[in-house]
Amino acid sequence: MDTNTTNYNGMTEQELIEIGFERVDEFEENYHYYIMDISDDITLISNASDEAERDGWNVELFDSASVKFKTKQELLSLITILINNLDSDE
Repeated sequence: MDTNTTNYNGMTEQELIEIGFERVDEFEENYHYYIMDISDDITLISNASDEAERDGWNVELFDSASVKFKTKQELLSLITILINNLDSDE
């Protein structure tokens, strides 16, 4: 399956790239994923490419798998909210 296609559960790999996520390759394990650092303590991370083949691409907060963002629009809303509300004192 082409991981750049959208299925009913996820975004495309291209959408993650367009949003500004950085690709991380795990060569020994033969997969990749995407990350975006919002601040020193907030990181967004995608599922792995092997999972995306099955379930489509989605993004969650690093170390918290309880909420998954599956559409580009929802993810952009989250990023905007987080960036607009960062504590400028930190």
